[in-house]
Amino acid sequence: MEIALVVPSYFPKITGNAVSAKRILTGLCGAGHQVKIVDVEALGVYVDAVIAAWDPDVTHAFHARRTGFLVKDRRPLVISLTGTDCSRDLGREDSRREVLEACRAAQALVVNHRATAEPLLALEPALAPNVRVVPKGVVRLEGERAMRATLGIPPERRIFVLPGGLRPVKGQLAAIRALDGLDVDLILAGPTLSEEYGA
Repeated sequence: MEIALVVPSYFPKITGNAVSAKRILTGLCGAGHQVKIVDVEALGVYVDAVIAAWDPDVTHAFHARRTGFLVKDRRPLVISLTGTDCSRDLGREDSRREVLEACRAAQALVVNHRATAEPLLALEPALAPNVRVVPKGVVRLEGERAMRATLGIPPERRIFVLPGGLRPVKGQLAAIRALDGLDVDLILAGPTLSEEYGA
């Protein structure tokens, strides 16, 4: 099967969508599918023409407003909804229409947790049959021992790992406050996407 993974931006820019798309690309290619990344930031206005010329069997957009809306006429269309789609863009009048149009056009809407879809389903209950919950996976490249050794954390020490780019919407400060005073180490694993927040 030929599958287009449409992302707002891709590596070397490190974003959650790029990381998720790379993980899915690796899994689908490993299963024998032909998969290509379509980088909206790199291709700009040519995104739809590139996909139309290729004509993949499935188009999977990561982020309803920034990519799904651009390819909403592709069939079949799968959209992975992000926290930004559901927690920010649906609440803003200037972006709500694009998110809803993209979601109405999709044959499947993927979320990592059912709660992510709740703001969308509150506005459009008819979309509930299209929602699929697919929890995020983690690839352990070197294992826990290598991470502990690299960071100088003894094997008996309790740790919490919070993956995600450092920015307010990810809530790392809330995690720091929640674990304050407990006998644990918190590892924040991700790039600084907001210099002010990361400081």
